[in-house]
Amino acid sequence: MKAKLLEETNEVLEDTNVKEELADLLEVIHSMLEYREISFEEVEKIRLEKKEKRGGFSERIVLDETK
Repeated sequence: MKAKLLEETNEVLEDTNVKEELADLLEVIHSMLEYREISFEEVEKIRLEKKEKRGGFSERIVLDETK
C-alpha cells in the first residue's frame, strides 16, 4: 500500500486529471485505514482538531521550519 500511496501521490502532483487522481489517492487512504482498523471519522476528527490549533492550507501558506 505504501508504494501505491506514493504512486497516486505522484500522479496528483503531475496534475493530469486531478479529480480522478485525488479519488484514487483517497481510495488508497481508505484501504489503509481499513487495514489498520481506523475509522475515517477518527482521522477526520484529528484533522479538524489540528486545523483548529495550527490552521489549514486554504491560503496555501506552509511553514517550512520553526526555531
